Amino acid sequence: MAAVSRVLIVGAGLSGALTAALLRKELSHVHISVWEKARGAGGRMSTSRSDKNSNCSVDMGAQYISTSAERQQKYSQIYDQLFSTGLLQPFKGLIEGESPGGHSLQNFVCPKGFSALVKHFLSSAAPVDVKFESRVVSITKHPTTASNQLVVSTESGHQDTFDAVILTVPIPQLFLLEGDIPKILNSNKTLKEQLESVSYSSRFCLGIYYPPGTTLNLPWTAKYIDGHPCLRYICVDTQKRADPQGAQSIVVHSSVPWGVEHVEESKDDVKPIMLDYVRGLLPNLPDPEFVKGHKWRYSQVRTPFPGSPGCVQLSKDPSLLVGGDGFSYSKFEGCIDSANSLVAAVLHH
Repeated sequence: MAAVSRVLIVGAGLSGALTAALLRKELSHVHISVWEKARGAGGRMSTSRSDKNSNCSVDMGAQYISTSAERQQKYSQIYDQLFSTGLLQPFKGLIEGESPGGHSLQNFVCPKGFSALVKHFLSSAAPVDVKFESRVVSITKHPTTASNQLVVSTESGHQDTFDAVILTVPIPQLFLLEGDIPKILNSNKTLKEQLESVSYSSRFCLGIYYPPGTTLNLPWTAKYIDGHPCLRYICVDTQKRADPQGAQSIVVHSSVPWGVEHVEESKDDVKPIMLDYVRGLLPNLPDPEFVKGHKWRYSQVRTPFPGSPGCVQLSKDPSLLVGGDGFSYSKFEGCIDSANSLVAAVLHH
């Protein structure tokens, strides 16, 4: 079996970035590429800036990392690095309505926004070839019978060849890919059914951005809302991140049931509806300078792949792997577990 020299990771979210960083640590010689369909890194750890003020931002996805002292010790290789660089710091504000289980955990935030965490791991993988706005549409074994490589094509028509391909996209997106993956899944009914059993929650969110100098007089930093017809979570994002330089901003998440009910609607259609709910809940909020909406069709894993193996191998030679929190659990450490499993599979190859 030929040694791996060229690896493609599809998806520049947390799982993809962690996999790139851990793979680089193990294999200094390997050429690593990361292709991401969006315009930047982050995935569900996205940090979004106001169109009116680049210094005003909100974490649109993950809000904070909750972990225990035991888990910090278990994953100390990652946590120690993030603490020492200041990328993770304790959440010091009040979280109103937090579930009782959350009181036994410690919450951490990323002062620069959570996309900075993903960018950190990508930088740790250097040298790494990162391409944004590169939506993968097809993966096919190289037509030369002597070649154990995969040809990967993007929506724009770009093609390249790799010894191993790692997919870290939400599992339902696997079924949209052309090439060999439909053949692989159709030839393995059990695997296909297991992949189809993975489910995700859906929700919408708003980033509400205020002009410099705005004061938000709220008695909490973040608040969970019970029993509301639409809203589930609201947070003063700049206060959460203790950012003295940034203009004030708020992030709002819908409840999962409301998100599922409206998931086929566009973020632009949903935005004014959610904004009206926010104004009804907090009528004394000042007028924002800018409002941005986002739809998370695949927000958090609700039902993971059976057995939570961390990753699954679709093809052994050439190596085609799928991973991400859908194969573990929807937490920061779940992404670490998946990344470790993916790297182990590549090394085993």
